[in-house]
Amino acid sequence: MALGLLGALTLVIATIAFGLCMSRPASTAVGLPPSELHAEDVAIFSASGAVLRVDLETYAPEEYRRRVLPFLVDNLQQKS
Repeated sequence: MALGLLGALTLVIATIAFGLCMSRPASTAVGLPPSELHAEDVAIFSASGAVLRVDLETYAPEEYRRRVLPFLVDNLQQKS
């Protein structure tokens, strides 16, 4: 009886440890983009002090960048 309980407890602890290990965030250093991409760095600063960095070449289509980004830049400069 005690051996079965010990085995079950060991299994539960191992499962929890494995889950915690697999769910932790992974940090990776990403190098600079190739020069032929003509990528731009964008940083958005929040009131909390956090900084959101966005790679527009990857995440925003050309039409979006051409139409929406100038509007956002003008509005953010007017509020500053």
